[in-house]
Amino acid sequence: MRKGFTFIELLLAISIFAVVSVMLYSVFNMGITAWRKMEAILERYQELRLLTDRMGQELRNALDLDLKESFDTSVETYDFQGVSNKIIFYTLKNGEIRRLIYSIEQDTEKSKELERDIFLIKRDEKPFIPLPFKEDDFQGEVVFDLVKELTFSYLERKSDTEENWFSNWGETDLQKNNLPTQVKIKIVFFIPQLVPISRKVDYQEISIEKYVDIVSAKRVLP
Repeated sequence: MRKGFTFIELLLAISIFAVVSVMLYSVFNMGITAWRKMEAILERYQELRLLTDRMGQELRNALDLDLKESFDTSVETYDFQGVSNKIIFYTLKNGEIRRLIYSIEQDTEKSKELERDIFLIKRDEKPFIPLPFKEDDFQGEVVFDLVKELTFSYLERKSDTEENWFSNWGETDLQKNNLPTQVKIKIVFFIPQLVPISRKVDYQEISIEKYVDIVSAKRVLP
């Protein structure tokens, strides 16, 4: 009598093979999805780390120029101006004084597409201009996108035991004549993520903070 597989045994073997194949594919697909997700997060973090490192280096070298004593002007001038989502200061670059502005601007196209407020971080660099900040004077280049929030906070340290954080810098006489001791930068941004089931793109929200000590001494203009 010849031995062989019956039809039922063959169907059972095919069914087991199919179940195992689906399980293996699911595990493999989950691994690929997790890898792509982590790769996207690391790429965005790297871009943002380079930006915050650049901002930190420029802020650490912020100049206290004594503008009020150096220029005869009826318009009040500041060495350092800061609000909650915009900052303007002077720094030394390649032996030249440069004016830097960091701010955010709404990305109208992305905001409409995603039906939520999306912003761009912009950076503007110009030669030394001892004039107060003007809205129409800010152009800038986009240095980071898909941003929900950019917030600056400013530390005023009066003594070893007395210090206060402010959302604006330049409202008091002490602030008008001095630079903040420290600046806190908070950035909330989105990372696009592909949802495997729906095959749609979702956006994961991530927040980071960076504290920058300003170490510049007073500098008298020639």
